[in-house]
Amino acid sequence: TSASSILSSSEEPQRSNLCRATTMLVGYCGHGHVCHTVWTQNDTGRIYSSDPPIMNLPSRVRPALVSSTGGVVGEVDFSIFEMRILYKFAGVQPPDPDIAGFFADQLGAPRDDIKLLINAMLHGQTLGHLVGKERYLDARLRKRLDVLLQSKHPRIWETIAFLKKQPTYLQTKGAEVFFIP
Repeated sequence: TSASSILSSSEEPQRSNLCRATTMLVGYCGHGHVCHTVWTQNDTGRIYSSDPPIMNLPSRVRPALVSSTGGVVGEVDFSIFEMRILYKFAGVQPPDPDIAGFFADQLGAPRDDIKLLINAMLHGQTLGHLVGKERYLDARLRKRLDVLLQSKHPRIWETIAFLKKQPTYLQTKGAEVFFIP
């Protein structure tokens, strides 16, 4: 029922794409049928789902998922989660409620663009990766973000530089939330 209302509110091409992507991942699960997934946690703690890979379910359809046992179904936005780990590691209080929005406001740039750039930085992307005509605007915005971080937020800038040399740190720290104490 919930999936039907989500799909019916979409235009035909989008509805078709959502249906195709969803059935490829979980197959057809009609009313009352249970869909199970296999959860795996690697050495760094990162969690993956398979058979079906439910974490790849289109975000627009995810609200249709319900717990078969009455438990809570939740979703963690790992990209914001990693920015919060960055601030904790730097020993700096994060701007609330929206870190990407905080920097976007300072740069007069779209929030989603800043979010993507910061997440890429956290995972080692350099300006050298942003080459080619289609990435020119990304590179210009990235340079402005670099200058802002270096001049007004040096502890965050230094922590990003450190994390680039520690490729599994964010995954490991982020996954600790899911470890059983």
